[in-house]
Amino acid sequence: MDHASDSAKPKRRRWVYWSLGVAVIFGFLAWRVVLWGMHGTEATWNRGMLKQIGLALHTYHDEYGRFPPAYVTDKDGNPMHSWRVLILPYMDQGALYKAYDFSEPWDGPHNIRLLDKRPVTYGGRFYDGDKTKTHFAAMVGDPCIFRGAVPVSLSEVTDGSSNTLIIGEAVGAGIPWTEPRDIEFEKFTRFGDPNGLNGFDNIAVTVLCADGSVFRIFADQIDGDARGWFTRAGGEEIDLP
Repeated sequence: MDHASDSAKPKRRRWVYWSLGVAVIFGFLAWRVVLWGMHGTEATWNRGMLKQIGLALHTYHDEYGRFPPAYVTDKDGNPMHSWRVLILPYMDQGALYKAYDFSEPWDGPHNIRLLDKRPVTYGGRFYDGDKTKTHFAAMVGDPCIFRGAVPVSLSEVTDGSSNTLIIGEAVGAGIPWTEPRDIEFEKFTRFGDPNGLNGFDNIAVTVLCADGSVFRIFADQIDGDARGWFTRAGGEEIDLP
C-alpha cells in the first residue's frame, strides 16, 4: 500500500476546497463591484434625464411665459394629454409630437400605438423594465407648480424656484408615458413609496427643482410633512440638500 499517495489525497482535496472558496468569494466581490457600478451609472443617467426634462420645461416657459399644465382636458374636464407629450418639441422629439393626435385621448386607437415609442429621456438605462412606462412623474395638486389643467408661471413660485420640487423618479408607479397621470399631492406621504416617488434602488429618489437643478433625496433626510417640498407658495422653511 502506498501510504504517501494516500496522505497526499486529503491535501489535494483541501487545496481544491480552498480554491473553490476563494473563487466564490472573488466572484461575489466582482458581482458586487459590477452591481455598484451599474447603480452609479443608473443614478448618473437619471440625473441627466431629469436635467433634460428641466431644460425642456424652461424652454417651454420661455416660449409661453408659463410651465405646461400637468394635463390638457376635454370639454368635460377629463384629462386627455400629459405634460410629457407637451414638451416633446423641446426634447428634439418634434416628429413624435406631430405623430400624436390631440383630437383623441392618450389611449385612443391612434395614440395608444405611440406607447412603444417612448423617448429615452423618460426611461432608465440598466433598470428600464417596461419601455412604455415613464420613470419620472410630476407632483400634481393645486399648491404645486403642476397644479392640474391650469398652467403656472415662475412668478407664482414665491417659495423660490430653488426651493420647490416639481418632478421625481417614480420607477414603480407604472405610469404609461403618454398617460395624463402623475403623483397626487393629496395622497403623497413619503419619498420611497413604491407606488409614488421611488428610485430604482429603493435607497434614494432623484428629483428636479423648479430652477432646473437635480439632486438625490434620502428618506431619512426628511423631517415632517414631505409635501411641503412641492408647494410653490406655502412659505414652509425647507432646507434642500
